[in-house]
Amino acid sequence: MTTATTSSVLDRTTLKFQIEHLEHEIESGWADERAQQIQHLRKAPIKQRLEGWWLARLPGTPVTPGIVGWIVRTHAGQTSSVVDIDAETRRIRTRSGSVYELGIPESLFARRNAQLLRELGLR
Repeated sequence: MTTATTSSVLDRTTLKFQIEHLEHEIESGWADERAQQIQHLRKAPIKQRLEGWWLARLPGTPVTPGIVGWIVRTHAGQTSSVVDIDAETRRIRTRSGSVYELGIPESLFARRNAQLLRELGLR
């Protein structure tokens, strides 16, 4: 009976170690991939600097954390949906592949969405 109990404990310990190892590999891989995406975004040429911008969600777009899936609008028009953001450089990449630099947001949007802008690192 002791051998079965010891074996069971060892199996659980081994399984726990394997799970922790896999989680670490997944997190490391994700972090490496994210770092590469950010570096690529930082080096990409900017199509345009957007001033007086605000965020809008397209009808039927699923709710996601951050602004991925949203569009950026200005009085001159709108971008395609956002797929990546680098708050440090204030750059976004859109579904079409364009890279924009976010200037000063539209004042009413900024007042109403101060917390969102802080969470995104844009304030």
